[in-house]
Amino acid sequence: MNRILLMASLAQTPELTATPSGVPIWSATLAGERTVTAKDGSLKQIPFYVQVQRLGDFAEALAARGWVGGDVVILEGQLDYSQWENESGKQNMIRAKLTGTARQVDGDFELVTDAAGGTRLKGGRNEVSLIGNLSADAELKHTDSGDAVVDLRLAVNETWKDKAGNAKEKVHWVTVTVWRELAEQCQGFKKGDPVLIEGALIDAPWTDKDGNKRRQQKVEASFVARLKKGAGTGAPTRELVGAAAAPRSQASSTAAPETDLPF
Repeated sequence: MNRILLMASLAQTPELTATPSGVPIWSATLAGERTVTAKDGSLKQIPFYVQVQRLGDFAEALAARGWVGGDVVILEGQLDYSQWENESGKQNMIRAKLTGTARQVDGDFELVTDAAGGTRLKGGRNEVSLIGNLSADAELKHTDSGDAVVDLRLAVNETWKDKAGNAKEKVHWVTVTVWRELAEQCQGFKKGDPVLIEGALIDAPWTDKDGNKRRQQKVEASFVARLKKGAGTGAPTRELVGAAAAPRSQASSTAAPETDLPF
């Protein structure tokens, strides 16, 4: 399982560009707010910004719709991992790849202008669902304020057949941050364990060893469950052995095939 559902405003008007080989690329940034539970139990609205792309003929079809900054849309897709190397060394990123529904939403919405001059929807949806295997044992840590936290490194497999019928496979590496009581329940999770994750895609700032400010997109979990081994990914006989708890906030190419959009 690898799914993201977004309902938010377009921060700016989407762009239509192309790869060096001429493949069209439709790119957009969706901006909204998600509700999280703070340590004191209060609810807070936290802004989110998610980059979304689509390649191929449907990129041109999306551009032809004439969407502009401030339009509220609902998009369905998957998380897509890419890596490359440049003068700064090896780089990688996670972005949302549009693979399903792409519709404008009708209604009266409250929008705000952010510090960068973009438009953000007050409210919206940012929902991620993943099933994958852990690439390392869960290591529980605590912040200076005493909050439990664990970062899970999840390998989400994707398989498909290309136009020639050849089997293809790609691994999407996703970092998942888990907080407080839910983090404590992950202490026994081991490398190779199949895990179900539900949460939101967030943009997390950090500073590298040279003092440069960087940003990383990762998932902040609102639900985590370790699954029973041996039944195959997505099989209905898997058993949940974890539990859920409320969270605390805090140049690439895609490998999957193009599929029809349910316009």
